[in-house]
Amino acid sequence: MAILIVLLGFLSRGPNKQDVLCDQQVAAGTKLAQGGDVADAAEQSRLAATSCTGSRTAKASELQTLVTTTRTAQIARAQCTRSYDMVSSRLNDGRLNAAVNALNQLPSSCATSSDATHLRDQIEQVSASADATEQKVRAAIGAGDSIAALAALQDLARLDRFRPTLPALRTQIGAIRAVKPADQAAGPNGSTAANFNSPAPANSTQPPVIARPSPQIVQPTAPAYNNQAALAQQFLNDAQTALGQSRFDAAKTYLDSARRMDPNNQRIDVLTRAVREREHEVLQDETSIK
Repeated sequence: MAILIVLLGFLSRGPNKQDVLCDQQVAAGTKLAQGGDVADAAEQSRLAATSCTGSRTAKASELQTLVTTTRTAQIARAQCTRSYDMVSSRLNDGRLNAAVNALNQLPSSCATSSDATHLRDQIEQVSASADATEQKVRAAIGAGDSIAALAALQDLARLDRFRPTLPALRTQIGAIRAVKPADQAAGPNGSTAANFNSPAPANSTQPPVIARPSPQIVQPTAPAYNNQAALAQQFLNDAQTALGQSRFDAAKTYLDSARRMDPNNQRIDVLTRAVREREHEVLQDETSIK
């Protein structure tokens, strides 16, 4: 009878309150860690380390391991996300080579993910588009079509703004634009536009009274200079417009053309500095944002 009373007394006490508290804290911490709430999970782990005693200390240790593993995984994911954003930003900004370098520098834990594979595919597509666009530029240059060449060059600069071949292509386009006005000013066999457009004599046997050597010698000089100055001014106006639109490569092309037309024009140097300074400001702003 005495033994039965002791047994009933032991059973009536129920589970140890500290053990119950330990189990609750471990369960709550595990749920929080699995949900990604590392901060609150770490707090429950700290409480469990105090509440759990005896055989339950293993549960507290398991929770602490889970919290540490989850925190490490979150840090790694955040680092990968920042790296992916950097690659994507450089690619969208037309800095193809910088995007390739950033992708190649990804940690091994990030380089094999689906996000990295997607970025690698994007870079390959942009690189292929840039190569095809450069071929369009060269084809237009070969055909002497400066308008088509300049349009394609602008597309190329948007894809790969620091492409090594851009300066040489701009120079070639500027040379075409500089030559075209002279070709248009001269008629067949080197005759001037004024002579070419003048009506032919009504009678080929008419005395050569209309042949006036002096005007033919004097007239081409002044219009040629005026024509070049006017073209230079137009190129400068185009460069000013392109600068306002942040189309720096187009502005540089116009300035190169203007310099060939009128190398002593002081406005060329002013606009060249303005383009360089504005391009530097834009690059600094983009870098600070990142």
